[in-house]
Amino acid sequence: MKRAVFFDVDGTLFDNKNQCVPRKTVEALKKLKEDPTIVLGLATGRSHTQLDAINEVKDLFDYRILINGALAFKGDEIIYENKIDPSLVAEFVSYLEKKNVATGYVGLEGYSISMYNESVQQSLDDYQMMVPKADKFYYQNKDIYQMWIFDGRRTIIEDAMNDFNNLTIYPWHKHGADVLSITSNKGNALNAIRPLLGVDQVICFGDGLNDFELIQNADIGVVMNNSRSDELKKLATLVAKDIDQDGIYHACVELGLIK
Repeated sequence: MKRAVFFDVDGTLFDNKNQCVPRKTVEALKKLKEDPTIVLGLATGRSHTQLDAINEVKDLFDYRILINGALAFKGDEIIYENKIDPSLVAEFVSYLEKKNVATGYVGLEGYSISMYNESVQQSLDDYQMMVPKADKFYYQNKDIYQMWIFDGRRTIIEDAMNDFNNLTIYPWHKHGADVLSITSNKGNALNAIRPLLGVDQVICFGDGLNDFELIQNADIGVVMNNSRSDELKKLATLVAKDIDQDGIYHACVELGLIK
């Protein structure tokens, strides 16, 4: 049987607290890569320019679902994309400007922020991402696949979720949220590219709210115990140990993917 195994990055492959990919996780990935019956994939909220945190393993993956499912690649080839409508981007930017909230914009070849503040610094530091030069007009001449809200006030994010039901908004840690097209999620991207994988079974690993559709659409869904979502854990086929307890390695052994 041929299987595809997809991994989220932050909280799953990358230990944000210890700022590393655990050694046993690296070992598990290398073993999986050696198996000709396994296809490896990433499914992350990061873009391809934001994968430095997993440099030692990022070249092991055959397929990459990026930007929370707004883009998917096979090697360097785009095989799926879902941009945000430019008029909706402009409307959302104007909405946040009136609240004096920093916005981030993720394009195909890079990303930018509308302004610099402590929430921007803290958020990007936690994910080992460089703070780019501020360019509040970046969205006006680029295709935008994802936006960010940078603000420590949860009410700002909750209000945005209520006011924009035509966007998907995923809160993350304490300083912000991802903002995407209403039809963008990792599960939709996985379903779109699944015919290209040539596999009999898809196994997905995740830990966050933005992994819900990914786990839902997998044949086997593995959720890290360090996940803060009880709802996601209930959806899982298997709840793995915490990331810093070699959860991926032990789950791969339990599933018979490696010895």
